Amino acid sequence: MSRYPTKASLPPLEEVLPEFTGLSADTAKLRQMVELLGNVIRAHRATRNLTFYSTREIARFFETSQNTASLVVKQLEGDGWLRRVRGSQTLMLGAKIVTRSKIRAVVGLMQWSFAQRFSETHSQLALRLAEHLWPHQIALEIIPHYDIGDNRPDMDDMLKRHAIDFAIWPFPFGHHRDNLLRLQDRGTRNLVIGMDAESSPVPPTIIVETLPAYRELLLDWRKTHGINRVLVINPREFTPRGRIETFCALAKKMGFDCELLANTYTLPGELVARETGRVGIALLDEHSTAEFTFYDPPAFNQLVKRHRILMGNGSILVPFVPHGESRVDRIFVPIAQDPLPGVRAQLIPAITETMVDWCNGNFAAAPKRVQCVYWDNGKLWRYL
Repeated sequence: MSRYPTKASLPPLEEVLPEFTGLSADTAKLRQMVELLGNVIRAHRATRNLTFYSTREIARFFETSQNTASLVVKQLEGDGWLRRVRGSQTLMLGAKIVTRSKIRAVVGLMQWSFAQRFSETHSQLALRLAEHLWPHQIALEIIPHYDIGDNRPDMDDMLKRHAIDFAIWPFPFGHHRDNLLRLQDRGTRNLVIGMDAESSPVPPTIIVETLPAYRELLLDWRKTHGINRVLVINPREFTPRGRIETFCALAKKMGFDCELLANTYTLPGELVARETGRVGIALLDEHSTAEFTFYDPPAFNQLVKRHRILMGNGSILVPFVPHGESRVDRIFVPIAQDPLPGVRAQLIPAITETMVDWCNGNFAAAPKRVQCVYWDNGKLWRYL
């Protein structure tokens, strides 16, 4: 009784080797056939086993004896590509998916899209942090959120879809408290980066200290630029989570005439008309920076030419500011590459150390502290 013909799971050899015109007489036929069929296997290999060509079909296509075709199959079987089973069937073995690294934890980095766009600290954080975490077998996943009012059930659903072990929150808003607590209830530990315990929705794991940088800035404004009057711009709808209170209290303590102004669409133009002496204008976070610079670009440019401007959100993408303008100062958190000699990049090492401790089951460490940096010589780039 004759065997049933074996049908390959692959396209006919004429289709997968359309350029084949015959075996060369200069090279051993066996070697040529092994190389050609090996290319076919590598191009069509799947995760499951597939039926390979029969020796009869191989012999017919290459115009050789069936014995030569059997030797070719035997060599490919020895190389681990094929396996012959009962009857005349030959299987092309599926590719085994092997995990090359054992992941100890998956960390979700909560990224507010606006800060990701305008703040150097936020835009560089994910890239640099991923590089530092991976040697410890900790994978980083970016979880974006797009607006201020995102304390909603769909945000929790999104967080559920990301099977994260830990969540990193850079300067979360007060309305994120419920999200943080719900994550905590599900067993996800939150690493919160905050300015202080009072302004953070939950006690911060890493505290970013601003006072030394604010003090250095104010001293420079007074000694170098003769400024004794400071205007602090308060965003229309949101407060910079304690930064305004901290900055104003320090400025008054140091003897500055400090005035807190609510941001409006007409405020930049009003300040151009009324402020003739030297003043310092403090924009302490992303909201005040965006509102104040976008409302009236010509007026903002006039203010930059006359006065000192503090960009307190670490942004190097400043709308409407001329290239290299020296009247714009920055206060930011050093991340992984130091712009100033001798300034230690503290934030990413602090996050990495905490994540490694948590992976090892050490949750008792005290909050870490990092310091902001005042920089008055940074090259600025226009956003528009």
